[in-house]
Amino acid sequence: MLSPNPPASQRLDALDILRGFALFGILVVNLPFFAQPIYRIFTGTHIVTWYDQAAAALVALLFEAKFYVLFAWLFGYGLATQLARASSDQVAPGPRFARRLVGLLLFGVLHATLLFVGDILVSYVILGALFWLLREWTDRGLLRFAAVMLGVAVLGRLVLAFAQGTSDPAATVQLDALAAEAQRNYLGTFAMAAEQRVNDLVVFYLFTPFFNWPTILAMFALGLVAGRHGLLRDSVRFWGLARRALPWAALVGLGGNLLYVVLFYGGFANAADPLVSALALSAEAIGAPALTFCYVCGILWLAQQPTWGRLLAPLRFTGRMSLTNYLAQAIICSFLFNGWGLGLYGQPGPLACLLLAPLIYSLQLGLSALWLRYFRVGPDEWLLRSWTYLRWQPWRVRPQLAAGQSGD
Repeated sequence: MLSPNPPASQRLDALDILRGFALFGILVVNLPFFAQPIYRIFTGTHIVTWYDQAAAALVALLFEAKFYVLFAWLFGYGLATQLARASSDQVAPGPRFARRLVGLLLFGVLHATLLFVGDILVSYVILGALFWLLREWTDRGLLRFAAVMLGVAVLGRLVLAFAQGTSDPAATVQLDALAAEAQRNYLGTFAMAAEQRVNDLVVFYLFTPFFNWPTILAMFALGLVAGRHGLLRDSVRFWGLARRALPWAALVGLGGNLLYVVLFYGGFANAADPLVSALALSAEAIGAPALTFCYVCGILWLAQQPTWGRLLAPLRFTGRMSLTNYLAQAIICSFLFNGWGLGLYGQPGPLACLLLAPLIYSLQLGLSALWLRYFRVGPDEWLLRSWTYLRWQPWRVRPQLAAGQSGD
């Protein structure tokens, strides 16, 4: 049975469990971008066997474009909490929010240039600054804005599909040369990898505004509305909404993502055809957020069940340290694949990356649980909060919190 009024600690844990779940999904999606040149991933040339094809299709169906969406929704939800806290403290929210964005920008720039080309923090900062202008919009205005942004997301996918054009042998040769150069540099020194990463960022940001940004803005808006009403604290209202929306979300989410996977990985159509690509990407633009909503409902429902709740509870450890763990994933993966570490770059295919993800995440989960026995938050969270509030935040766990309860 769903509890209409779960205890406060359970409601707080729900957010951390969602963050922990999202971190695993982010890792699954990002691992191939750590392990292979982006030029191979964009063209699909990193897939050479049937089992890699199956693994890539599974990731596309269940993970791809779902978890940055969940984090964007949580960002909007968190903004509502920050605005309420500033009102309670009787301080202007703008300076705090600006400092938080500046802190995230610093983390994001270092992350993108030194560790991972697929950084999402910089995008959140840019779009968060724009979204600040919408913070006082009515709920209805924000919901309409979210609907428009999802429409823009479809339009952005269409632009990408037709800009890509049909397969060109000369372009393929050029991409192969770029991939070979990237592999040499990532297997070289740390400085060579950083220089290559900056070059890759130019390519990455040619498509990110079309592929990611409209959906992120839509999720910011939906998260802000949900946070205003404390939707995750009001179980009756949440499940009332979920029961009405979940059947439609499941239909659109599964249908859209299945269509995307069949067109791109099923071999039934020429995925290089702009029309096929446009249909597949458009289906994903709508299907991915819908499936994300299903994930949220599923995780929150399971978290309230005695057995599943115990199994999911450890996710709150990684969730409470989401920024630290997100950056730590880049450190671990860079060590595994780059030349300054184990030098495995260019070798693992999609299946190897998929199998590697639970191992890395399990390591992070164990280290997070150990860390939180002694400290209230992760080191990066502590730095960001201290900068945001312009005072050193509590660091050590008080004796009564040593069992792992939240000190926030």
